[in-house]
Order: sequence, then C-alpha cells, then structure tokens
Amino acid sequence: MLRRALPLVILAVIAACGGPSTPAPATTPATAPAPQPSTPAQVQPPAPFSIGDSVRMTGFDPVTGRVEVAEINAWTTAQRTELKCRVKHGAAATISGLEYVAADERWYVSISSGSCAGWVPESFVEARSR
Repeated sequence: MLRRALPLVILAVIAACGGPSTPAPATTPATAPAPQPSTPAQVQPPAPFSIGDSVRMTGFDPVTGRVEVAEINAWTTAQRTELKCRVKHGAAATISGLEYVAADERWYVSISSGSCAGWVPESFVEARSR
C-alpha cells in the first residue's frame, strides 16, 4: 500500500512547491530602465613624435640590453599589410606620419630613411640625440 501511495505524495509535494508563479497583474505600470553609465571613450595616448622630427631607428631591446633587430621592417600601412622595405638599426629617419592603432594599443610611425619609406611600430623609433 505504501508503494502505491508514495508517488501520489511526491506529486502532491511537487505541485504544492513547484507550481507556476502567478503573473504580475496587467495594470502594473511599466518602469523605465535605469540609465546605464556611458562607457568612456578610449583614451588615445599623446603622440610620441611630431611630423618632421628627425629620429633614429632602433632594434635595441632594453630588457636584454642588446640589439635584437638589425633590420626593421617598414610596412605599406600602419596595419602591417605588406612589407615595403627594411631599415637598418641606427639609421637616421624623418617622421612623415603618425597613426594610433587602438587594436594594438600603440602608435605606428611613417618614416623615410634613404630609399626606404614605410610604417613601423613606435618601439623601433627613438628621438635623435642632439
């Protein structure tokens, strides 16, 4: 007898505890959603150089204390789509453009040095000592 009554008791408990909730009355006034804080615009750091600056190309790595890149790749665009030419470590160059690439969180510098002109990451450019 207990085996037949137990499923009925379980169903009664489930029905009492887990029944569907009653929906809110239709006359409840709708409330406007709370205003969301606006996301701050990405802050672009100041440009590291100015157009026309005379600079020096560097493949020096301050962590190792050695020149790690003897020839620096210069690209056709700041997005590094196609290799255009290479510039030697220590070569003098002139800044002809600047572009901040938010996806990389860094500046790219358009340089011209001898017969090579293209875009390089800021980390390969340093101010020339006067």
